[in-house]
Amino acid sequence: MTKKVRGFSLIEVVVALGIVFILGNIGYITYDRVNSNRIIQLGKMEIVNLFEKYSFESMKSGENLYINLDYLNNNIEVYDKNSKIIEKAKLSQNIKLISIYGKEILGTQRVEITKDGNINPSFSLYMGNKNKIKYRISIYGFSVIKVLKINVYRCLNKNLSIDKIYDYHYEFEKYRKKEWVKEQ
Repeated sequence: MTKKVRGFSLIEVVVALGIVFILGNIGYITYDRVNSNRIIQLGKMEIVNLFEKYSFESMKSGENLYINLDYLNNNIEVYDKNSKIIEKAKLSQNIKLISIYGKEILGTQRVEITKDGNINPSFSLYMGNKNKIKYRISIYGFSVIKVLKINVYRCLNKNLSIDKIYDYHYEFEKYRKKEWVKEQ
């Protein structure tokens, strides 16, 4: 008696390929989200570290320093009083940066780190990826105690999009306690 050798049916192959495809997509989506969050975390740390570093540097040297923030190209440059570049930082293009000052969304901004480590003007910077806001970094100084203060808030509102941030910015205090968590 001869045994018939049987292969896989077309349905079995299609089902197996469908399962592999679905698992591959889930893995890719998870990797993309984790990688995107990692890039945002690194950018946030870079900005905070840069401001803290040059606040201490200006106190140590007794001279004002200047920081140019180019929100459109994600560049940050630190200058001395003679406009000589001290340091350049380039954030990932996957990060979206927005700063609102007065009634306008800024493309670039120049801030001064005073010789006592303070900042002028104080400002807030929103960070996100794709179209979602993830963080608000508030950088401000106190003339009385002469120290730079940086607050980082993580956004809990998963629906806060970059295009709505202008209106939301002016109502920040209204939402701060329920939609933002202070990190440092």
